[in-house]
Amino acid sequence: MSKRWMLIFALMFLVGLTTYAYAETQNIKVSGDILLRGIARNNFSLVEEETLWATPFSRPKTKVKGLTSTARVRVDADLTDDVSATIRLLNERSWGKENYVHDIDLLGAQGDNAAGNAEVTIDLAYITLKEFLYSPLTIIAGRQELRYGNALLIGDSDTNLFADEFGVPMDLSSRKSFDAIRAILDYDPLTIDLIYAKIDEHELWWYDTTLNNFWVGGMNAASENIDQDLYGVYAHYDLAERNAFVEGYYLLKQDKVTVHDPYGWGYPDGNAANDGGPGKDIVNTIGVLIGGELIENLTGSVEYARQFGKKSYLLHPFMPLIQRGDLSAFAVQANLDYVFGDMETTPSIGVGYTYLSGDDMLWTGTQRTWEPMFEDQVPNSIVNALFYNTNCEAWHLRGAMKPREDMTLSAVIGWYRLNEGIDTLNDPMMAGIFSPYGSTKIAYASAGSKDLGMAIDLDLVYDYTEDVQLGLHWGWFDPGDAFDVEPLEYSIKDATELIGSMKVTF
Repeated sequence: MSKRWMLIFALMFLVGLTTYAYAETQNIKVSGDILLRGIARNNFSLVEEETLWATPFSRPKTKVKGLTSTARVRVDADLTDDVSATIRLLNERSWGKENYVHDIDLLGAQGDNAAGNAEVTIDLAYITLKEFLYSPLTIIAGRQELRYGNALLIGDSDTNLFADEFGVPMDLSSRKSFDAIRAILDYDPLTIDLIYAKIDEHELWWYDTTLNNFWVGGMNAASENIDQDLYGVYAHYDLAERNAFVEGYYLLKQDKVTVHDPYGWGYPDGNAANDGGPGKDIVNTIGVLIGGELIENLTGSVEYARQFGKKSYLLHPFMPLIQRGDLSAFAVQANLDYVFGDMETTPSIGVGYTYLSGDDMLWTGTQRTWEPMFEDQVPNSIVNALFYNTNCEAWHLRGAMKPREDMTLSAVIGWYRLNEGIDTLNDPMMAGIFSPYGSTKIAYASAGSKDLGMAIDLDLVYDYTEDVQLGLHWGWFDPGDAFDVEPLEYSIKDATELIGSMKVTF
């Protein structure tokens, strides 16, 4: 058969596929949004002088200013037989940085990104099959957003402190998606979600600081197979009275870690031939969330979660000393909100309380530091940008009102306290506040005090049109006595940020 006939048949085949796909499409919707932000952040290092003790692993810039853009385009296609598909593209970038490698983002944390700001990523790409084989069953497979309850455990695949993208400050990234398969059983008023997500899957080569090169094979092969998975069951039951609900869940986060340790440093037996590493990290989480309308205009919720399993811990921030032990941690979160519905400005007031267990970091065989999992909560903006969501007790007072029909003014005041104080200077094994694994890019020296500090957020949102929103955010964090490290000669300073934004939705 000549190449000409082969080309003709290939074109006929492609035309036939295109015609069939077009015929099966019932409806296509294109939507998206563009978010522009001007960001000014001051003194995220929390000290007047940039010193190693202030930030052992990196030094956030004292003052940073810049403009960022976030653009998303989404396509939803409804097909026949209760089948639909969704794709969303995402680009996040800082203005004036089209391409960069090993650059510094606005928060001051380093990161490698060969594609730089010009990269467009697949943010969503999933298929929905309704009434799949069984009337109450819906299957959603592909890259999708997962969010349950108040997002204490699931909401952001890399938590809202970190991000895979380095085009914007990591805590401001819009990327929230998981590569997951979800089976939803709808037995109204009971809904059950079965979840599987692939969080990470790659091989990491250890860096040998002695030879100053990467070990790439042979006798010196030193690799770590990182394969992180999430399994879960969420049950949601709606109560007819007062719009109440009850949720119960079980989550399993599993890190399949295999480490080759040629030095014999990282294992309890000190055996260099101990191939296979510390084994799997297994974090089991069980919990319950109850919420609803207590009385007219007053809503509330309370959540309790318990974690248990096995985890590996880095005992020293500068050497690969790994221990494996039991995990026993818990979290409590409660919220109350009241809306004054009979007033023209519809003011509201609320209070929140969060307790996330912590540990003093001394190795006892059992660690009680709460595992943040995939949280997506912003208690206060600067606190969220600087610290892990763990080892903390926090109170929040919030309020909002509409001075005009098209304007919303809100405020959040937070008081933070460590559950276990960390003394960086007197115990060199400590990595810093909110750095339980010793590998964080952002760590701060601590004096052993539990007083973490106080934060205030003020937000003003103006609905310029139905499609355009203008926003202004101001954040302030006053460090507590936990950062008053002596005898180092530097003064503690407040951290502030100012963010102006414009968002158009189409």
